[in-house]
Order: sequence, then structure tokens, then C-alpha cells
Amino acid sequence: MDHASLDRMLAASGATTLDADDDVQRTLLAVARQAQHAGRRSPRRTMRLVPLLAIGGLAVTGAATVWVTSVQPDVQIPIAYTTDTGRSVECMIQLEVPDPEIRSYLQATDWGGVGQRIYDQALAASAGPNVDGLVFDSTAEREGWEWFAAADDLTTGTVPPELLAGRDVLAAADSSCTGDLH
Repeated sequence: MDHASLDRMLAASGATTLDADDDVQRTLLAVARQAQHAGRRSPRRTMRLVPLLAIGGLAVTGAATVWVTSVQPDVQIPIAYTTDTGRSVECMIQLEVPDPEIRSYLQATDWGGVGQRIYDQALAASAGPNVDGLVFDSTAEREGWEWFAAADDLTTGTVPPELLAGRDVLAAADSSCTGDLH
């Protein structure tokens, strides 16, 4: 998916165009790059990979991008962390989980401290080598991607393999988080 096709998709949805909002452009281009390389991930990771986006209503599964008009959240995960510059961040991750067993598992999870764990994992990953082979236009884009990858690992990635067995973890996801690391 290139800049023009993303712009057409957003225009058709009534959302902002890529040219009008740099944050939307950076996020969507990172998602498009990730989707192109998703086939290189392990099968377990690919099954549950749905980047939790800072923009509402966009769900990505494998290489397909779908504009979702609204997320009906079954699971709400409060996120709080302090950056290395001392800035406090609070936001929310909302998940729409179609499978009742997976939904129950995620609802029963104690999410205390997960925001700081997401931040710490993302900060460490952004300082290391780019193991996914993705290409980013900026440090901020790389850091944002690492934040959302860490959020996936530490939220939907906690679902035990025995619950996954051919099931989709998410129908959609939304987040008020921006993935800021500094």
C-alpha cells in the first residue's frame, strides 16, 4: 500500500487525508510497511498481530487494512507510564474481542503496571537493531512502531496458546495512546 492508496482509503472514509495530518501519515505508513513484512513473523505472532493504533477505527490484520466505523470495546486497558524525561502519560487501549474465552481471559487480567512495561520494552527495542527489517522515515516513527509492538506483546500477546487454537484475538482495537517515548 502506497501513499496514494492510503490517501484514497482515508478520503473514502471521511477521515483526514495523509497530507493534512503528519501524525496520521507517519502511523499509517508504518502500518503499511509492517503489513508488507508481516509474513516474516512467526505463526504465533502473526495470528495475534493487530497493531494498536493511536488513531481510532483502523484495524490491521496480517496484510489487510480495514476501516472500522466504531470499536465496541469488550476490554479496556488503562495505560500509565513515565517517560525518561519525567513526563507522565495516561491513555487507554480498547479491544473488541469476539471470542468469549479470550475476552474473559483479557477481562480478568490485572493490567496494573502494564503501561510502564510497554514503555520500557519499547524504549529498549528502539535503541537496539531493527530486527523486523522495517524501514522508517524517522526516529519518532520507529519509536511509535516499537511502542505499539510492545503494547501488542504485553496485551493481546499474553493470551495463552491453548486459547488461541485457530481463533482471532481481536475484531478491532482503538487507543488514545500515541506511543510517545520521550
